[in-house]
Amino acid sequence: MAAALVYGKQGCALSLSLVYLVIFLGTSLCDRKLTTTYNPGCNISACLPNFNGSALNIAYVKAESENDTLHYLFSSVGVPSVLVLKTDPGSGNAIHIDWESLVSENQTLPGAVSCSQKVLYSFGVAFTKLFEYNDTSDKANMMFNDDVEEGVVHKFESFLWDAIVDHDKDAKLNTVIFNTSVSMENSTSFMNGSLSLKFTVFNHTGRTQDALPHLLYNDNITQLDFTLNKISPLYKQSRFGLEVVVLSEDSPSSVPTDFHTEQSIDDEYTPGVFKVTNWVTNKAEKKDEGFIQWKPVCYVRPSRSRSDATYVRTYTLMYKEQDTNRSLPQLEETILYAYYGQKLSEYKLAMTLSNVSFGLSKDGFYTASNYTVWTANIGYGSPPIDSVSLLVIGIISAGLGLPVLIIMFGGIYVCVKKKKKGTTTQVDVGPGYSSVNS
Repeated sequence: MAAALVYGKQGCALSLSLVYLVIFLGTSLCDRKLTTTYNPGCNISACLPNFNGSALNIAYVKAESENDTLHYLFSSVGVPSVLVLKTDPGSGNAIHIDWESLVSENQTLPGAVSCSQKVLYSFGVAFTKLFEYNDTSDKANMMFNDDVEEGVVHKFESFLWDAIVDHDKDAKLNTVIFNTSVSMENSTSFMNGSLSLKFTVFNHTGRTQDALPHLLYNDNITQLDFTLNKISPLYKQSRFGLEVVVLSEDSPSSVPTDFHTEQSIDDEYTPGVFKVTNWVTNKAEKKDEGFIQWKPVCYVRPSRSRSDATYVRTYTLMYKEQDTNRSLPQLEETILYAYYGQKLSEYKLAMTLSNVSFGLSKDGFYTASNYTVWTANIGYGSPPIDSVSLLVIGIISAGLGLPVLIIMFGGIYVCVKKKKKGTTTQVDVGPGYSSVNS
């Protein structure tokens, strides 16, 4: 049975002074109203926990505001994927899922996921492959060339997924967790460990306080935690990487999707990291766009301290419309194909692929801790930009200002002292003595 919970603040009674403060800070105190539903409307046997050894997990989160409604679909069907739709506000229960068509024995049928309202913009993200490679040269570079002696691909479509058990708790936190401990192809690697994807939808602007890298988020963002925990690696020098696919309804001919890196002098929130990577779907048009955002850092222990940090390497974007020989059949069993249909298979969408890999030379490989967690934002609109905080501005001002003040007042003091000395008058000290100024 689908479990649903409405979570949000009722009303936004603000004093005039608070309104001015909000305008000054560029944020909104009127939070989105979030509704989280698991397997909405599913009454077929495939929705039962562990049907055929794997759970059918789809979570629908509706995020309503006065200006628009964002519809998020998170799914482990086929491969883990996220579908984001933007509609006008007040669209009600606009998302409809034909479950029998979605899990058809032959292939997921186009139209199995639909929206009854006009969709103003849409984009999707899929996680298609987990790479494991033998980094004997310890270069932490996943490019499959002479530096990598061996490597395997763990296909996400071969994983068996656990059922989402604690629906009420997760719904209250607006959190969706997909967890797997078994792979049909390489079962020994995941027998005692797990791979998980945790999605947290936000209805306000803030920053994760309890765990690095403290990414900035807003009410248009879902935060992803991708975790590898106690997986049995195939090699002593194993490292892992992830293939990610981003697609949107933008025209593929314009090649709008691109990477860009923002730099900052401030590492207050993520010590030692001064960059953030933005993968944006609509480079040409700023009106509507989706994005993935992350800092080039992941952590090798749950504590996520600075000493637990290692590097996230990003590789060149591959444009699907420029490489039609590169087949992605695994997407044809996902909610992305269920929604986009032939547009996806005929490359009528803007689609790009890239890889990220985890690890830094001389960090001990995955076996040093048997744990890796990577955090990224998936959102609609422009990626949030870190700004220098008032605390850092104060520290910089004090650091630069005090020496200037000391020099300035010191110079004034010396000048005043010299002026007084130059205007000293002679004093008659009597016969037999000469003035010291003579």
